[in-house]
Amino acid sequence: MIRVLITGASGFIGNALTQHLASAGVLVSTSSRNAGGGLQLSPEVEFFDPRLFAHFDVVVHCAARVHQMKRQGQSDMLYYRDNVLFPRNLAAACAKAGVKHFVFISSIKVLGDSTGVAPFNAVSVPNPQDCYARSKLMAENVLRECVRDSGMALSIVRIPLVYGPEAKGNLAALGRMASRGVPLPLGGIRNRRNLLGMSNLCEFITHLIVRGGRFGCPEVFLLADERPVSTPEVYTYLGKRCGKRIYLPEVPSILWRLIGKVPGFRPIVDRLTGNLEVDISETIRATEWSPRHESLTD
Repeated sequence: MIRVLITGASGFIGNALTQHLASAGVLVSTSSRNAGGGLQLSPEVEFFDPRLFAHFDVVVHCAARVHQMKRQGQSDMLYYRDNVLFPRNLAAACAKAGVKHFVFISSIKVLGDSTGVAPFNAVSVPNPQDCYARSKLMAENVLRECVRDSGMALSIVRIPLVYGPEAKGNLAALGRMASRGVPLPLGGIRNRRNLLGMSNLCEFITHLIVRGGRFGCPEVFLLADERPVSTPEVYTYLGKRCGKRIYLPEVPSILWRLIGKVPGFRPIVDRLTGNLEVDISETIRATEWSPRHESLTD
């Protein structure tokens, strides 16, 4: 039986992945930063004892300091400590312990915050736009150095916004407004954004674990639902799920551009009106896996 350790198991992704792997017959252990069950791992620790990980075959690193628009003032050093040093020190100890496979949950934001004519793909050049994205890209690079010549396989999974039960962040905020039937002026928006369903994410990680991570090149996998959706589609779906009929008045696109020029509103406007498309064809080709669940609105 495969023995897996999941870090950040109390978080949105870590908790769902823990339950999914356990139901698939995988022997799962969890880690936490504080006391309360599982292996205690803290980003403040400079070196981990390799003996802590000697009985694991796979480590899936979900723990991270996440990007939150309400916390724009978070220190760069905290992102560096939690999102770069922590996975580096963890991977170094895992490699010494003989762990076979290290899976790192990264972010599509390492490639940028939006796409133009073409989707992000396997050869897109990284272009991180904030502290969170830069820390994730730095982590990817240091992890490659950690596992070099170690014999431990490395899988880096770049993901967009994940939805599912107990979703947090921007999607949760939209959900709260939709549950109250708040009308938003989204009617004229025709953007295209790839999201990722929690079911697709968990099934893909399970596939990586069972296959052992030995897919050759690439070691970086872009992951998303195959069909992009628009912001109006997402908001309408969230309202329907709550039994609310959503009114989406249409406003001229120039008004959105003007709102985007107001200090502090640019990131919000970009997320509501911009495109973020992800081409996962190389992931499908390399891993012989494809999403079974179509998209948020299907």
